[in-house]
Amino acid sequence: MAIEFFISHSHADRQLAQALVQFLIFGVGVEIKEIRCTSYVSTGLSTGTDIEQELRRDLRRSNYFVPLITSNTESSEFVAFEIGAAWILEKKIVPVVFSRGVRPRIPTVLAKLLYADLTDQETLIRLASDLAFQIFVAADRPPPPQVISAARMFLASVQS
Repeated sequence: MAIEFFISHSHADRQLAQALVQFLIFGVGVEIKEIRCTSYVSTGLSTGTDIEQELRRDLRRSNYFVPLITSNTESSEFVAFEIGAAWILEKKIVPVVFSRGVRPRIPTVLAKLLYADLTDQETLIRLASDLAFQIFVAADRPPPPQVISAARMFLASVQS
């Protein structure tokens, strides 16, 4: 089975990545089995898995690469490796940025891409709508009230 979204993130951003998984499920309408996010139990890796081999395989078969850019990104070697691999594989890259205060440094290979600001409700709604439009036919897309609710839930979960 194809993985629709591969979420790349620093382990220090575990809670934020988990909230992003929930947002993709409820706001975009993808199923949990279509997401690879190692910090979320249902989308993580199984015990005994060769981590590097599985992540390379999942990155290759994913449709969208979602790097979660925060102040912790620069210190994560795996995020840097995954961004480079997605760039080489010419994946559809959907950078998302989360900051409290100073905007984090955007990695050079992502600098020309428009990113989504995860602290802005309108941007979240636009992101979910754009992704759902690219993935699903109209009848399968979440209705606008559900997308708005998912954006509000995401923001409420990351307010602390």
